[in-house]
Amino acid sequence: MPDAGALFPLRLEIDRKVYRRKGLPPLEILRGFCLVLNRVETLCLIGPSGVGKTTILRILMGLDRDFEGRLHPVPHRLSVGPVFQEPRLLPWRTVEENIRLALPRRERHRPIGDLLADLKLTEWRRRYPGELSGGLARRVALARALVINPALLVLDEPFISLDEHAAGDLRATVFDLVSRHQMSVLMVTHNVREALALADRLVLLESRPAEVIAEIKISTPRNLRTDTWIEETLAKLAADYPQTISSGQALLHR
Repeated sequence: MPDAGALFPLRLEIDRKVYRRKGLPPLEILRGFCLVLNRVETLCLIGPSGVGKTTILRILMGLDRDFEGRLHPVPHRLSVGPVFQEPRLLPWRTVEENIRLALPRRERHRPIGDLLADLKLTEWRRRYPGELSGGLARRVALARALVINPALLVLDEPFISLDEHAAGDLRATVFDLVSRHQMSVLMVTHNVREALALADRLVLLESRPAEVIAEIKISTPRNLRTDTWIEETLAKLAADYPQTISSGQALLHR
């Protein structure tokens, strides 16, 4: 695997992405989209449902190659830890086995106790997915992505459906590991407060085919992003981009 520094900046250009559906007209979802992600940067994609955010993630990870454009470096050179909207755990494997499957075969017996402890999974390591709550299943999905110490962590609504206390606790744990291991993060979220708390940069999308309406760099250090700062920044964004952001709900219009 190449040195992580040699993989960044990561550049994705999507000239055009069309879904061709049997019996229906082609659906052009992305056109003229460009994303650049720097090393040790957290970037959040924000936009209405159906605008193409998950498609962007899939193209970047090499899971969707049916597009016009280019990605540098190519997906097989990237060390990517993906976390999807659904945990996608194998029900016949234990928690620990699900996590270890992400490792190269030659590394599957290395110690992972520290990661299990960080994510509060130690006592669940020999349980099966059917025995887990939704929150625990999400922790396992995150552990599976983090166990490879990826250069890039790709998160698609990773904290969705969790109550705010549980989501806040899990966000803090994950981003402590991100900071400790100097990972870059590309995350999709509908929760703008969450994005403001975590991101170094926001990319706002709208319409279809999707277009970037704003890129917002956040220079305020994370430890100074108080609730007051988040609310004030959210109100300003909602005023500047009302077609995308609702200040009342801090969620995107769907």
